[in-house]
Amino acid sequence: MPAGKVVKEIGDPEDHLFFIVSGRLKDSIYLTLQNERKVFRKPTLTLSENDYFGDIYPFNKEQRSQSYIETLEPVELVKI
Repeated sequence: MPAGKVVKEIGDPEDHLFFIVSGRLKDSIYLTLQNERKVFRKPTLTLSENDYFGDIYPFNKEQRSQSYIETLEPVELVKI
């Protein structure tokens, strides 16, 4: 997957786990400034080789993504 590609956005269904084989991704959350009502993405962490992301537990309940994940460089992912 090329750099700059969005893997998932806030509100997307969480029905897969992703394992990172190579490359780096940025995990961000959306924040709203109280006084100005502006919304912006705040990077929370950088994911890299041997990390994983996705929240599918509990299995009997529909989950929604709470973060925005974007590739920082070309990455290879395994989707389960």
